[in-house]
Amino acid sequence: MGWLDNGVGAYLTASEYLAPFELAHGHDFDPSAWVDVLLRLYPSEIYVQVLAALNRAARFRDPVSEYQQRFLLQRLGPGLRIVVASALAGGVDGKSRWFLARQPTLRAVRMVLAGPAPAEDHDQRIATLVAGVDPDTAAMMLVHLAADALVRQQSGGQARFGGTSESLAIEIACNQIFNEPHDVDGMVSRTWALWNRHASGLQRAKLDKPPRDLLRDATGLELVQLLALGFACWAMTTHDRVNGPVRINPFTLVELPRATAERFLALFAATPAELASELAACELPWQTLPLQTRPLLRIGDDVVVLDEPFLLEAVTTGLYWRVSDHVRMSDPEAWRPWSVAYAEMIEAHTEELVEALAPTLLDGSSAFFTEEDIKTAFATKKQTPPNIDAGVDFGVGVTLFEIVNKHMSLQARSGDMAAFKADVDQAVITKTGQLDGTAALLRRDPQPPASP
Repeated sequence: MGWLDNGVGAYLTASEYLAPFELAHGHDFDPSAWVDVLLRLYPSEIYVQVLAALNRAARFRDPVSEYQQRFLLQRLGPGLRIVVASALAGGVDGKSRWFLARQPTLRAVRMVLAGPAPAEDHDQRIATLVAGVDPDTAAMMLVHLAADALVRQQSGGQARFGGTSESLAIEIACNQIFNEPHDVDGMVSRTWALWNRHASGLQRAKLDKPPRDLLRDATGLELVQLLALGFACWAMTTHDRVNGPVRINPFTLVELPRATAERFLALFAATPAELASELAACELPWQTLPLQTRPLLRIGDDVVVLDEPFLLEAVTTGLYWRVSDHVRMSDPEAWRPWSVAYAEMIEAHTEELVEALAPTLLDGSSAFFTEEDIKTAFATKKQTPPNIDAGVDFGVGVTLFEIVNKHMSLQARSGDMAAFKADVDQAVITKTGQLDGTAALLRRDPQPPASP
């Protein structure tokens, strides 16, 4: 498991410091009792704003380090400080801990908005211990308590997948999906190119309206308005991840009519009551669809960015789903031609990027080739070559590209192993077979005259 140790980190859980603390004082650690008492300290509206601030820092080393130092040096007594510092340094199992992480922070948001409901009688002893604790410290402790709730025990005798147990494999897969990197420049420019340039030249797809018209019908907004408002809200969360403003007024960020901003908020923002209702149904550890769909919390004219990556996704890649949901309203099968159209947009954009990488040959032509070139060279009455989208002959080797626009299913993202296997088979295994078949054709000797 050495590869796993190099690629996977662990976040701090409350049991790693509160359990020893409780034991030293002659008590058993009861996570639910601590949660119950902490939830009573402050209203959910205060907690969720603090948690949003913690979440925007959670993926970055320097802001996390600053919060960690505040917690250790300013918020804890000497005894508890030693225990926490030891756990962070690897005192539990030899592996250091990450003080804040995105997943338990978002689960803490669910905890404060959607329960658990406070018990009739709370633990007076714990209440005395946390009396006077400020909102930042209380929220951090809730994050660590949520982290405990996310820990899954690995049982023996499980089926194997990818060289390890299925339960651990799906946890690793969900972690990777959840923590995939985001490049805001690339996401915005890619979205602009897809909807403005590549949506206008569709060949295979048969749609009743052009994609940009469908987007306008689905959202009531133009693409430039969606990107401008989304980017403006995102930018306000990033210039200072520790001390920057948590509540922002989107109506003052861009010079757009109030009705336009209201329409944007209707799509991407939810009130605390609305979000609590939706999150209440998300009991499994990786269920985050309400936050992905509406990552802004609306409080009056202000919004709180609950999750920065979800906001970026919602106004870029997530626009596909806005159109998909809209066209289904009039025809349950209308998503199929829309899916074909979007895949064609993705292919055109990716082929454009790949072609830019290809070297120019001495005669001025390009070393880039397409699926059509392979079919022209190798198709016969008895044989149809495997489908691949593009390739480049770099001289020392040939690189083949199969462009996959397979969205990971909601079930797979939520930890369903059967759904994940089906997605992998469709998006990876089948496509790898196509690449392998084309590679075999290009390794034939001699090659046909039209071979790229």
